[in-house]
Amino acid sequence: MAKITILNQSTPSTPSSGYSVIWVDSTTKKLVTTDDGGTVRAGTMSTNHATTQQTGFAADTYVSGSAITVPSFGMQVGQLYCWELGVEKTAAGTGAITVTVRLGTAGTTSDTSRCALVQTVAQTATASVTMFSVRAFVRTVSASGVLIGTFSPGGNSGTTTGWGDGDRIVSSTFDNSAVGGQLLGLSLNGNTSASYTIDYVKGWLIA
Repeated sequence: MAKITILNQSTPSTPSSGYSVIWVDSTTKKLVTTDDGGTVRAGTMSTNHATTQQTGFAADTYVSGSAITVPSFGMQVGQLYCWELGVEKTAAGTGAITVTVRLGTAGTTSDTSRCALVQTVAQTATASVTMFSVRAFVRTVSASGVLIGTFSPGGNSGTTTGWGDGDRIVSSTFDNSAVGGQLLGLSLNGNTSASYTIDYVKGWLIA
């Protein structure tokens, strides 16, 4: 039986003009290519998930299973970090929901906030079930890098009864030029008295 063995590694040198390099990223263990312009292409690169229910969220709480590992080659312009959360709420809690995209090495609320997405229309006192959709798009990579964050409490359908509206922001600038191996994840604050159950979480990076 034929077998190909490829050594896991960090970003290789840019190949000569007219060539590309096929390699396996040592951080995410995914097959990727680097072209003669130094661009890394990988499709769906890094994933995470949680299937165990998580409850609460009346205060800022890190979402289990949301931490997406940034590949060894770091952030690149055009990367899209995506999260889908299946969420149920009781009638308790009517304040504005805040979803925070955090970057760091801990995978907790101690990681640095890079996009704090605050509802423009707050939730209401109605029990409801929905899907949260959160995105972080890499606009620039440098010592003054920028992410664009979006949050929709109704998933692709927009607003859902009881959940209010979402948010979209451009982050403050930060150095995202050497963040390979760090974790980009979410924390969720449903505001005082909120009582949520997250049934599942799926996060993925499209590189």
